[in-house]
Amino acid sequence: MPPKSASPFWPDHPVPPEAFAGREKEIQRLLERGIVPAMHEHPGAVFIEAEYGLGKTSLAQYVQTAARTRYGVPGLYVSLGTAETPDELGRRILRALEEASSVDQEGFGARIADLLKDLLPDRIQLTFFGVSVDWHRLTSQDFAAVRDVQGMGGVLRRLLGLKTKNGQRSWPAMLLVLDEINGIAKMLWFAQWLKGFIDFVAIHRIPVFLVVCGTPQRRTELIHAYSSVGQVFDVLPLSPLDASQTRTVYARALASADMTGDAEAIDLMVTWSAGYPRIVQIIGDAAYWRDKDGHVSREDVRLALDDAVMEVGRRFVDHQIVDALHSKAYRGILAAMAGEAWQRGRLWGSPFYLRDLRAMMPDMPDYTVRRFISRLRALGAVVPDLEEGRGAFRFSHPMIEAYLSLMGQSLVTPPTVARRG
Repeated sequence: MPPKSASPFWPDHPVPPEAFAGREKEIQRLLERGIVPAMHEHPGAVFIEAEYGLGKTSLAQYVQTAARTRYGVPGLYVSLGTAETPDELGRRILRALEEASSVDQEGFGARIADLLKDLLPDRIQLTFFGVSVDWHRLTSQDFAAVRDVQGMGGVLRRLLGLKTKNGQRSWPAMLLVLDEINGIAKMLWFAQWLKGFIDFVAIHRIPVFLVVCGTPQRRTELIHAYSSVGQVFDVLPLSPLDASQTRTVYARALASADMTGDAEAIDLMVTWSAGYPRIVQIIGDAAYWRDKDGHVSREDVRLALDDAVMEVGRRFVDHQIVDALHSKAYRGILAAMAGEAWQRGRLWGSPFYLRDLRAMMPDMPDYTVRRFISRLRALGAVVPDLEEGRGAFRFSHPMIEAYLSLMGQSLVTPPTVARRG
C-alpha cells in the first residue's frame, strides 16, 4: 500500500461540503422551506439547534453550497466566535464579507468587493483574489454600516442588486448564516438585533434566508434575554445520525481514499460513534491511521477505539474527570456499562439507573458504585434525571458520555487473533 497522505475524515474541522453525507431530510427542509420561499420574496429564519458535535456547522455550510449550486443563491457565512459587543458583531460581519470577496459565487464575490470599496474607501487594498481590509484603521463608525439593522438591510439590498424599490435582483435570494453565538446569545442587544433584522427583511421583502446555529442552551438564553425573538424562528433540532447514515459516511470516506473495510469493523465504528458526527470523524480518522493495508479490520477499529478515547478526552473532557477514572474499580464499572450498552443497544442521551449498575456487578461493594456516581456528580459529568425519578441519571454533555462509553468499550473489546497483513 502506498504511503498515506491526508485522512478522508475531518476530526478537527467541520466536514467540507464535498465530503458531507447524511441529513437528507434536514437539507430538504432548509432548501424547500427556507431558500425557495426567500426566492419568492418570503424571507425566513431558522435556528439549527443541537448540542456540540452533532454537525450544525457542517450542515449549514453544506446547505450554503447546495443553495448556490441548485438555485443560484449565494451565501455569507459569519462566525461570531467570542463577539460580545455591537462593534464586534460588525467586525465579524465585515470579516466574513472580506473573506467572501475572494470566492466567485457567480460574480457575488466581485459584488462584495465593490461594496467594501464603497463602505471603506481608504481602508482596503485590492488583491488578486478580492480585497484586504486594514483592520487596525477601522472605527466604530465603520462597523455601523452592518452593525445597525437598517445598515445591514441596506448592505443586503446592494448585494442583491436592489438599490431602488423597483430594482432588478442580480441573484434570486441570499443565505446568511450566523454561527458560533456562544459569547453573544445572552446579550439583550443581540436578541433585539436578531428580532429587528428579521422584521426588517420581512417588511421590506428582502429575499434573505437567515440561519442561526446554536445549542439548546443558547436559544434559551436568547429567549430569556428578549422573549419576542423566540417567535420569529423556525427551530430545526438535530438528532444523531441513524445507523444507515453513519454507515454511508464511513463507506464514502474510505472509498474516497481507495480503502475498504470489513462489515464487522464498520459496524463497530457505527455502533460506538452513536451517530454523533464529531465522534464519527474521530473514530474514522483513528482507524484510517491504524490501518496498514488499505482494508480496515476489526483489530484496526479496536486499536482506533483506544486512540479515540484519548482524543475525545483531550479535546472535550475536563482533566479532573479523566483523572478520576484511573482506579481499577471505576474502570470496571465503565466496562460493565459499556457491556450493558452493547447488549441492550442503549442510546446515548438516554438515562441510566443505579439499580442496573448494581445488578451488573453483584460482587462489587455497593458503596463503590455509589461513590462512582457521587464522584461523577461532583465533577458535573452526570446529573439526576428528575423525570425518571430516584436513582436515575443522565450524562451532562454528549462528549462526556462519548468519552466514558468509548473508554468502557476499549476495556471490553477483545483483540482479534490475527491482524490482516
